[in-house]
Amino acid sequence: DVFDADATRQIDVLHDRYLGDRQHLDEVAAAVVQFRTVRAESIRLLREGKAAELIERLGPNGAVGLHVAKMLACIKAIDDFALNKGDQFYRDATELNDTLTRNLAVIVAVILLVSMFVSYLLLQGIKGPIEQLTAATEQFRQGKMDTRCGYVSANEFGTLSASFDAMADTIETETRLNEQAAQLAGVMLRETEARAFFRALLRALVEHTGSEI
Repeated sequence: DVFDADATRQIDVLHDRYLGDRQHLDEVAAAVVQFRTVRAESIRLLREGKAAELIERLGPNGAVGLHVAKMLACIKAIDDFALNKGDQFYRDATELNDTLTRNLAVIVAVILLVSMFVSYLLLQGIKGPIEQLTAATEQFRQGKMDTRCGYVSANEFGTLSASFDAMADTIETETRLNEQAAQLAGVMLRETEARAFFRALLRALVEHTGSEI
């Protein structure tokens, strides 16, 4: 009775979870119900002392033996399907895992390539303006006051380039003004010296002329 109740419970579990043909479950359930009748008949023969007839029923070709073979065949069909289904799930999961692994490898490779390309573009975008600013600074340091960077952009390098060019304009203007002021001062100094020379000469001539008179 305990095994009978457990079999019924297992059949109910299979009804909820079995993915195969429902006819297999119906056949097992019907075989279990029929086995109860066969079992009851076997118990009756045992109680009546008909041991020989009972042994014959329990043999491979007896009513009980044939019914048990039928039940086991139905159960084996369910078991085979479950094993095959499990193997199929495993193969599908393995194929899916391999596919996901390949896709992940491709995605990672693409991300790396894109990252390298973006890094290259960023490096070129940084290297170019820095080289221009460095070259312009070096030329300006060597005295080429008309040197300008000329890099135009809306980013920080463009702002730095504009600041450098504005500073260079200011320095060049102030230098030119200082040179002009120095030239003017030189001219004024020479005029002053010339005037002083002529005054001294005139004074000497006057003194010389006065002494002769």
